[in-house]
Amino acid sequence: MLDFVGLQYVSAGVERLILFLFPTFTVLLSMLFLGRRISRVEISALILSYIGIALSVQQEVILDGGNSLLGVLLIFGSTLAYAVYLIGGGELIPRIGSRRFMAYAMIVSCLAVIVQFIISRDMAMLNQPIAVYGYGLAIALLSTVLPAFMLAAAIHRIGASHTAIIGGIGPVATIVLAVLLLGESMNGLQVGGALLVVAGVLLLGLLTKKP
Repeated sequence: MLDFVGLQYVSAGVERLILFLFPTFTVLLSMLFLGRRISRVEISALILSYIGIALSVQQEVILDGGNSLLGVLLIFGSTLAYAVYLIGGGELIPRIGSRRFMAYAMIVSCLAVIVQFIISRDMAMLNQPIAVYGYGLAIALLSTVLPAFMLAAAIHRIGASHTAIIGGIGPVATIVLAVLLLGESMNGLQVGGALLVVAGVLLLGLLTKKP
């Protein structure tokens, strides 16, 4: 919710640049509250990945209007909340299992969305064409439920910090899919940024063991 509201005040490039600070937040919060040490490899992977993300979205970074600061703060809040979620998942998943954890999380999320809709929207908005419900179902299953269970399984196997750092490949994947599926162009800086992100992920995967 914080992310979507923040997008009303800043560009998508700014949003992605801030949102993908979550690996850094995850690693730092793990160090501060769980006493986990940050390795040089993790620091290097974070630096490479975030420089790559910055290069990938730099042409979309536009700050305009008096509410830009509000938008930035809202998206920072979203990023921090997601980092806390990853850390909490990293602590709970080994105890209760990735599937049970994600089932609980999905149930609570659905209830929160339903309550928010009832409070803030007119029930008449549910009267939509069947195609809208079809797209919604596809997004829910393929872009929400399936990735969420995969994320929980990854946290169980490699830990929250490593999962978060690897998640830095997200904005690069978005750009590549936009090129392949929507016919958008990709400039040299974006290509270089993508390579840096991939390099950071590979560095993490090749030189570290499960925490």
